[in-house]
Amino acid sequence: GPVSLLPRGGGAAIVVAAGGGERLLHVIPGVQGGVGLLIPLDAKTQLRADLTRHLYVADSESVGFWSVGVGLVASLRGSAR
Repeated sequence: GPVSLLPRGGGAAIVVAAGGGERLLHVIPGVQGGVGLLIPLDAKTQLRADLTRHLYVADSESVGFWSVGVGLVASLRGSAR
């Protein structure tokens, strides 16, 4: 079958758990956006590749980074078509 393009985006957060300070949990808010590809390998298996940009803001300072993910997607029912 054809390759599927998956737009990605939404809210994100990093949760920091640390002891000894005034706060046990600290949440750093952010957003993420990117794109994923689903590449069919056979009737029940697809290769997934994601490229995502992350942006987080803490103490009026922003930090951004890219992430790359690769994985296999398997269906127990076969092709959805």
